Amino acid sequence: RPIGVVAVSVAGLEGPSPIVNVEALLEWQQPSAGALGFGTAFATIGDELLGDGRAELAIGAPFEGSGILYVAVGDVVPPVNRYARVVPSALSADAAFGETVEDIGDLDGDGAHEILVGAPFDDSGAAAIPECSAEPGSPASYNGDCAGAIAVVRGADLSEAADADVDPTCILLGAAGERLGAALRALTPAAAGVRVAVGAPATAIAPGSVSIVTITMTSAVCTFSSTPLPARGLAGDRFGFSFGQ
Repeated sequence: RPIGVVAVSVAGLEGPSPIVNVEALLEWQQPSAGALGFGTAFATIGDELLGDGRAELAIGAPFEGSGILYVAVGDVVPPVNRYARVVPSALSADAAFGETVEDIGDLDGDGAHEILVGAPFDDSGAAAIPECSAEPGSPASYNGDCAGAIAVVRGADLSEAADADVDPTCILLGAAGERLGAALRALTPAAAGVRVAVGAPATAIAPGSVSIVTITMTSAVCTFSSTPLPARGLAGDRFGFSFGQ
């Protein structure tokens, strides 16, 4: 597989034409050959997540085992190649953790932002659904029920020195065939938490769905409250596959 790179160009417009003038290129390099899918999804995270006074970039590598989230150390001169890692132990193999990533703010009041991560191919243990392997983003040779999941990564747990995990209470599991977490969009703050739109576009044989999930966190323990939105109800409609700004 090719080496994964996340790059951002900072450009200005010059003259009446106008002409694009690239002033800088910021690059986050794939940390290892094993970080498969590095750059599939990414999101900027709040300042001082790693105590360096600058915003960080959280980058998904969903095809490395169950999936790994890399959080770049913000004060490194590009190309960036230093990361904190989140390796979820409670998700299934080929869960595709890191296929979607969203900053959801500081939920527990400790000054560090939490990160919501989608794992749309997490397996619930039900019978495998053959149609799952044909969906976009499916891991190679996938053989599961693509229930999916979303997981809250606690910002204070991140460290460049050791891998972080996800508390089991901070994982919301989908039902077989849902692909929960295929799309994420933080909406508005809620009482001591945040409201997030979560897509579950399902497969060719089932209708997709979207829920508004309210997430709160106290002492690193998460609670989820879901409200489904009206859906089209058509098999294969992929409702909830993506969200606009």
